Amino acid sequence: GTTGEEEEEEDEEEDSEDDHPKRKGSSGKRKAGAAAGGKSRKRARAEEAGRSGLHVRERPDMQKKARDGQEHWLCQVKAIRKMWTDRREWEAQERYQAQVETCAAMQIKSQHECLLRTLQMSATDGLIVPLPFRDCGPESFLGWTGFRVVMDKAQEFRSRIDALFPAPLKENTLHTSFRRAGLVPDKWSSGWLGLTAFKYSNDKRVAYAPTPAAAAAARGGA
Repeated sequence: GTTGEEEEEEDEEEDSEDDHPKRKGSSGKRKAGAAAGGKSRKRARAEEAGRSGLHVRERPDMQKKARDGQEHWLCQVKAIRKMWTDRREWEAQERYQAQVETCAAMQIKSQHECLLRTLQMSATDGLIVPLPFRDCGPESFLGWTGFRVVMDKAQEFRSRIDALFPAPLKENTLHTSFRRAGLVPDKWSSGWLGLTAFKYSNDKRVAYAPTPAAAAAARGGA
């Protein structure tokens, strides 16, 4: 994994309960309006990310917050690597070792490595059921196409995920982490309860990827 983490920031926009809203009926005008709206939102997000990067450079307190976030995830990933090794997790599923090796080769950030290993251990412990694995590529999160939370283990799984993050944990911070991994349910509340699956969306992952400028600024770069 890498030693660099971008600032742990919450989404400033309203965190919608629906991440894959259902669309009932559509006309050509509605589709055109939706496409235009999507482009506008993407432009707005890009512009906001640029302003965010500048904002961080001008705020020493935010740079400190970013450094604290880096330290948190470096400590977390060391602890989770040790736990994963002590459990001999690579013996639980033949794909797990390859996923971790891909994670290292791609220099995936520590937060996502923590999430990957936690999902693997949670599947081994029967807290979640993975959807069919794929080779690591653009159509999966390091081989994960999704997972479903086991209903009677929902609280245990949520507690395990919450424990990854520094306290106090905001819901938007948690959701943004999963969006950046591309793993999202139709509705967050249903997903955490095991009523609907978390499924991989490359579009969602790309949409929530931090810009290089904002990441560099969070690390105190120019």
